[in-house]
Amino acid sequence: VEETISILRGLKERYEIFHGVQIHDRALVAAARGAAGGASPTWMALPTDSSAPTWTIPMAQAGGRDHLEVEVRGRTGEVQVTPATDDVVSYWTARLHEGVDMPVAWRLAQTLAGLAPLLLAGTGVVMWLRRRTRRLELS
Repeated sequence: VEETISILRGLKERYEIFHGVQIHDRALVAAARGAAGGASPTWMALPTDSSAPTWTIPMAQAGGRDHLEVEVRGRTGEVQVTPATDDVVSYWTARLHEGVDMPVAWRLAQTLAGLAPLLLAGTGVVMWLRRRTRRLELS
């Protein structure tokens, strides 16, 4: 918990300077302590609105499923804990997209799928150049 608090304090300083807002320390401590009961933060959505900064931290049990979401209002320090929605489609879409808990073979397949359009574009250009040279030779 102490390490999490120190990380959040480091982010808090930078965010306050950049956006000109004040985030209370008690909000960060409450967010870090929201991990009580064996849950740990899965990721953190940084505030994007400087007029009302809100930190969103989904928490997960050891099994990996999100079970609650901690929202910390930066100006007031108010902490709101809500159960995470059990949206199976969004859950698996995010898991597959991020490659979380996937074997190395899955990550390699994702990389190759990302490179496929580049490869296809390159082969298309090569085919076009070959046809063009043949047409020029025939004429």
